[in-house]
Formats: sequence, structure tokens, C-alpha cells
Amino acid sequence: MITTSENLNKLGALLKAVSVIKGRTKFQKMVYILQNKGLNFSEKFKYHYYGPYSSELQLEVDELVDREIFKENGEGYAFKYEINNELEESIDMDDEISSNIELIKYLVDQDYQSLELVSTIYYLKNSGYSKENILKGKLNILKPHLSSKISESFSLFNKIEAGFQK
Repeated sequence: MITTSENLNKLGALLKAVSVIKGRTKFQKMVYILQNKGLNFSEKFKYHYYGPYSSELQLEVDELVDREIFKENGEGYAFKYEINNELEESIDMDDEISSNIELIKYLVDQDYQSLELVSTIYYLKNSGYSKENILKGKLNILKPHLSSKISESFSLFNKIEAGFQK
């Protein structure tokens, strides 16, 4: 994988837009959902225990941390990402990020488990499953530990689809 400065800048602009993203899982799910909403994130995702996961994305985030553009702080068992204030000016705001700021802020306000389910709904839809009852059945199989949140996550998915169409 070749990391381009465009990829890194888009991730920097994403974090700059919201100031803080709490958790690696949340970061992964936000990028996957935004990619499914038409934003030009080039990372490839595969299904993993917590839903769609991109090793490319994690390497890019790690590179931004290594370059000290992102600050990564452990918070209990989760990580918190923030822009290094001293380098914030070096990050150009991306037009796609700017024009989707409401959706991005909405996503960052959601808990990571809801985003895990929503991103898995997108993944299943991309894999050819389209009927809600079948999707719910698949989610119950893949995510039994989150079964109490499945209906709520479908509402969130539908809101994202209805209210944030590009």
C-alpha cells in the first residue's frame, strides 16, 4: 500500500473538523460510513470482528501519530485522537469534509457500538443483502452481543441515508 499525502490530509481534515475522535473502532467505522456516503476515502475494508476494518487506514493513522500530526492518548482501553495544536495549521481543510461537516459531526456524536452496527449494515448491503429482515437476521448472527441495539441502529442507518444524501 502506498500512502499518499492526499490520504493523510483527508484524514487530518476529518479529525480537524471534529477535534476529537474517541476510539480506533469509531475512527474506522466513521471512515467506512463516509466512504459509503460517497466521500473519496481510498482505503480498502474487510470484515473483522468489530465490522468493516481497514489495515491501510490503521497504518495511515499510525503514520499521522508518528509524524506527531495526530496525538493518540490511551483512555482506559480506548484511544483518543486529537490534532496536534502546533501542527493544526498545516492541515488543509478538504472540500469533501467541509461539505459533509454535519454528517461527520453527527457520526462522531454516536457511540462506537452503534457505528459498528451501522457500518456492518453497509457492509452487508454491499455484499448483496438488501431486505431488512434478512439484514437483521445476519446482524443477530454476527453481533449477538449487540442484539439489543439492532433496531436502534437501523433507525440510525435510515436517518444517515435519508438525511445525509450527497
